[in-house]
Parts: sequence; structure tokens; C-alpha cells
Amino acid sequence: MSATRASQLRAESAALRRARAELRAGKLADARSTLAAASREFTAPELSQEREALTIELLARSGQVTAARTRAQAFLARFPDSPHAAAVLQFSGD
Repeated sequence: MSATRASQLRAESAALRRARAELRAGKLADARSTLAAASREFTAPELSQEREALTIELLARSGQVTAARTRAQAFLARFPDSPHAAAVLQFSGD
């Protein structure tokens, strides 16, 4: 892995940690902003599952239950063996 790629992964990981902390603290607007920025800035797939799992949780916690359920079901269909599957399952309606 190149030094540039490793640096990008560290930056994306930090953004996702920040979004998770904001989400856990109930700062939903901040978490939404952080996740949106991460989605725009980081296009490599390495952390996309984690980003999507956080987005699903954010949707559910912000009252967008149907959207969370739809995205959770799509996530589980696409990534049934994901390390995030158990967390996402709680939002799938199953």
C-alpha cells in the first residue's frame, strides 16, 4: 500500500470515528455532515461498509425508519458476511 493510500485510510478512519462519536452523543446533524463529507472525500471501498452502517444507524435514530430499513436490507443482501452485518440487522425490520 502506498504512503498516500495509507494516509487516506487513516484520514477516513478518523472521520468515521468522529461520526460515530457524534452519533453516540446524539449530535445527529454533525454526524450527518461528517458522513456526507467522508462520502464525498473518500471514494475507495475499504471503509464503505462501515460508513454505510453508520448512515443506516443515523437514519434510524433521526426518525427515518423506512429509509434505514430499506438501506439495511440492501446492505445485508449485498454484504451478508460483513463484520457490520449484526449491527445493521437491528435496523432491517427482520
